[in-house]
Amino acid sequence: MQQLSVCWGIGDTLMCGMLEGVLINDMPTPPQYRKWELERTVYDPREDKVYQQVRSGNITKVIVW
Repeated sequence: MQQLSVCWGIGDTLMCGMLEGVLINDMPTPPQYRKWELERTVYDPREDKVYQQVRSGNITKVIVW
């Protein structure tokens, strides 16, 4: 496992948080975010949660599931 960041916000105003997890490749996003650009997916085994950082235009969001 490694320390990975996920960020959210609008434009240049981003907040970032650190997670200890595993970077995952090729994981689909939920249907409502299919048109958003997937930037990174992190799995946190301690919390058993997936964090996906997505971007649409100048909006960056983190989806937790």
